Parts: sequence; structure tokens; C-alpha cells
Amino acid sequence: MILASRRAALSGFMGLCVDGLMGRVGLAAAEVATRRSVTIVAGRGQSTKAFLSLPDRLPAPAVLTIHDSLGLSDWYKSRAQDLAREGFIGLAIDLFPGRLARDPDAEEQFIAAADRDHLAIRNSLVACIDWLRRDPRTNGRIGVLGWSFGAWWALQTSLAAPTDCTVLYYGLKYGVPGAAEKEILDLSHLKGPLLAHFGEFDTSIPMDRIDRFWAELKAAGKPAEIDIYPANHGFGNPSAYGYDREAAIVAWKRTVNFLRSSLGPPAAPTDGAQNAER
Repeated sequence: MILASRRAALSGFMGLCVDGLMGRVGLAAAEVATRRSVTIVAGRGQSTKAFLSLPDRLPAPAVLTIHDSLGLSDWYKSRAQDLAREGFIGLAIDLFPGRLARDPDAEEQFIAAADRDHLAIRNSLVACIDWLRRDPRTNGRIGVLGWSFGAWWALQTSLAAPTDCTVLYYGLKYGVPGAAEKEILDLSHLKGPLLAHFGEFDTSIPMDRIDRFWAELKAAGKPAEIDIYPANHGFGNPSAYGYDREAAIVAWKRTVNFLRSSLGPPAAPTDGAQNAER
């Protein structure tokens, strides 16, 4: 993928079919059997929980997904399942094991705890990448995808344990004024291409910050695409205040296409691979 200029992301996608893109309510019995909770050990007794969803054909490329600051809701689990339907192994990490923020105070507490435990969270995310690379059900191609709070952690994961591609949804801590030299150095460690989705009306991520981030990626020589939607923060999540159905559909379609182009299609199934367990 070559470096592409920022673009308005809804052009050319009017009337896109929504079936299969925004998750499903019902699950077939066979599909239920391919999803389960797993525990991943990060070392020194530290472990993390995650939700695993497997595609029909294995081995396959894998995608680690990282939820927002409210926690691993059912919707984020459904994203892992949707990735499995597209032929990827979906692994949705639970950074706040079993807990969901029900109000702004709880959300702020989760964010503050994550800041205090930065190293532990980083170790958990790196352990997930290592776990996926070792698992015989994967083909060794790993991507990472994060939303909001999880987008920043997705980028940190790709810097700490280089992945084959990175997808960010409306979450950014780079593009800080006066920090370009350090941030360009950080971004130079990205291994694969990057796709980022931002909302034009998202006041938490001003456009000048996105401009600086784009310039830093370009200076670091990294293949990247930044798409700007006429939407607000949280436009991809139906449970978020800023949800925008059309932008969500387009962004997900672009995400799946990007993952396919970056990670490649699933390999032909091998004997016994579909029943392999760790």
C-alpha cells in the first residue's frame, strides 16, 4: 500500500448493503461452538482474559481487537465474531476483566487505572500478539484494531510487538505540537500499513492534530491511509452517543478490505486444524 492522502470517506459508498457488516442478533449452533473465552498468560503470574472467535477455515490470519474505555461489551465481542465471518481469527481482549463502565465516573476510574498500570496493559497486549503468533490455527499474519481508548493502545501494541497492520477508530495521542521528532521516531517502528478513521466533528481529536499525525506518518515513511467522516466521536458503535450508521458501515467495509489486503486471505484448511486446541 502506498501513502495516500487524507480523504472524505463516504464518497462512492452510498447505498452499501448492510447485511453482514454491522453484526447479527442470532447465531447458529455451529458458530457458537467457534467462540469462547480464553486466558492468556503474560508472565510473572499476570494473565488476561479474551474472547476468541474462529472462522470456518484454518489456519487463518488473526486480528487482536481492543475495546474503548467502557470495557468489553457484547458489541465488541460481536466485532470479533464478524471478523471470523470474514475469514479472520478474532481475539477481543478484555482490559477490565469482567467489568463495564456504567457511568462517566466509572469510565474515568478505568482510564486512570489503565494509566497507572500502563506497563501491565502493554505486557498483556504483547502477550496476546505472541499467543496468536504461536497458535497453530493462525498463519502467522497478525493485525490489531482498536476503538477510541483502544485505538491508542492498538498503536502502542504495533510499536511494541510489530504487527502486520494497524487499524484505529477515532483515538489518537500522537500529533502533539512540538513532539514531532519523538513521535516520528516512535512511528518508524511500525512494521505494516496503518488505516485510521476519524470524525470531522469530533472535538476530542481536532483536525490540526490529525494533520500533524499524518505528516509524522509521512515523515516516517510509513504506508498509511486516514479517512475523515462527516461524523462525531464514536460513530462506529451503535451504542455510542455519536453513532452514525452510514459512516459506521463504510468504515467497517474499508476496515475489512484493508485487513484482507494487508493480511492476505485465509489459507486452505489443513487436517485437524479446525479442532486444534491450545
